[in-house]
Amino acid sequence: MKGRLVLLIAVLGFAGEVLAAGFAVVGPRALGMGGAQVAVVDDTTAVYWNPAAIAGYNALKLGFPLGVQVVEHNDITDTLSDIDDVLGDYDLDEPEVYLDEGRISRLVELFRKLDEPGTGVEACGNIGLVASRGNIAFGVIDLAYFGGWVTMDLDRVEIGDSSLPNSIANNESSLTVLGFESRELSVSYAKKIWHLLVGGNVKQIFGRSYYKYVNVAEDRDVEGGLEEMSSSSLAFDAGLLYHLPGGQLKAGLVVRNVNSPSFSYEGGEIELKSQVRAGVAYEMNENLLMACDLDITENETMTTGYDDRKLAFGIEKKVLAESVALRGGIYKNIAESDADPVITAGLGVGARELKFDLGVGVNLDFDELAFSLALSTVF
Repeated sequence: MKGRLVLLIAVLGFAGEVLAAGFAVVGPRALGMGGAQVAVVDDTTAVYWNPAAIAGYNALKLGFPLGVQVVEHNDITDTLSDIDDVLGDYDLDEPEVYLDEGRISRLVELFRKLDEPGTGVEACGNIGLVASRGNIAFGVIDLAYFGGWVTMDLDRVEIGDSSLPNSIANNESSLTVLGFESRELSVSYAKKIWHLLVGGNVKQIFGRSYYKYVNVAEDRDVEGGLEEMSSSSLAFDAGLLYHLPGGQLKAGLVVRNVNSPSFSYEGGEIELKSQVRAGVAYEMNENLLMACDLDITENETMTTGYDDRKLAFGIEKKVLAESVALRGGIYKNIAESDADPVITAGLGVGARELKFDLGVGVNLDFDELAFSLALSTVF
């Protein structure tokens, strides 16, 4: 049992069971500004954040973003590690375990903690290649969503003969493994109408799912391969961006996956539900701007019972003749009262011909970490 629990910790860092995904932070500028980007995005990640923002680019822009984010909920890895410590060198089905009633009581306490709603680990990675010019953009963005948790059996937790039906030796806690990769090939178009920019994406999503269900008590093959399935679906995004007269104040709205495309996996369907996000920005001068984003929809995540709705703030200051951009931000999942705010920072260095951007994010407990970088150029 101890070896299986150690492996569980490793596996849960990469997989889980889910029917939806949250709003990913794509691009280092976005991450550096706390994810507040709907009204201020000015690079090729506009195809993700707000396709309306590509309108009017006369030069050819190329961007190569890369990022990853990992989030732990309810200290799941610490709890699994505590279970290993309590068991020591024993398995649950060894008689010596039942000589210590205190040990069993502690195990049951830890089992109940694992069973709390929203307990799990999730991660999201993204990589892309986007080109835009004029009112049109072409892009390939690969989004990989992962999560994980265990389903605990709290009925079979009695101390006693292992042959009894409800003995803890017969505990049937389980692990479900599911990951989803969404590869989006998109064509974007935007149009400026007075102070209003309107845009949208038509995208073909090629999805691949990874799935496995393991009853930890009965199936010791935790390391076995995952069941993979591939399917594709057509999807649409839409965006609006309004520049108030004077240009200092902007407001934007984006709707991703308007038609909520779904994809098959071994255990059912994965649905990329519609996500709506709004943003406002104020440009204090040509070198300083502030932005705020809010998720209008409450989005399901890769962890069962844990929802996501972010409120984000960010600031960007350009220095050294605009060759360096300093960024800072903060975001908070307001859908979960116990979610800690995440502090972010970023740096952009270079000129139009070649620019390097970096963004990082972390909360005070270090159970949410994010990293992103990108190279971009303008011809």
